[in-house]
Amino acid sequence: MQKSAALPAPRVAGWTFYFVLLFLRLGLVIRVQPGYIHPDEFFQSLEVAAGDVYGLDVYRPWEFLSGEGGPLRSFAGIYPLVHFPIWLYRRLLDGPTSIREYHFAFAPS
Repeated sequence: MQKSAALPAPRVAGWTFYFVLLFLRLGLVIRVQPGYIHPDEFFQSLEVAAGDVYGLDVYRPWEFLSGEGGPLRSFAGIYPLVHFPIWLYRRLLDGPTSIREYHFAFAPS
């Protein structure tokens, strides 16, 4: 009776699959860059969220102003990704009333 080729242990197969996906992810991050983030998307969102949290009178871009049809840009993406970290910074760390740019440049996002 001949032994058939044994399948790799589930643990080895799991790690092999993990490393294949890891190298695929790294390759796609380095090689493929299909998107472009417009600078206004980042800076305007940050300014509006900081103004809301700290109660500051900030310049609101026209996309965020309520017109006849409502604002052009939604706050749905700003609140969890920008507004909440600023609010958390203020509440937990008793942040200053004026925010410095380097706080957000080095904060994880």
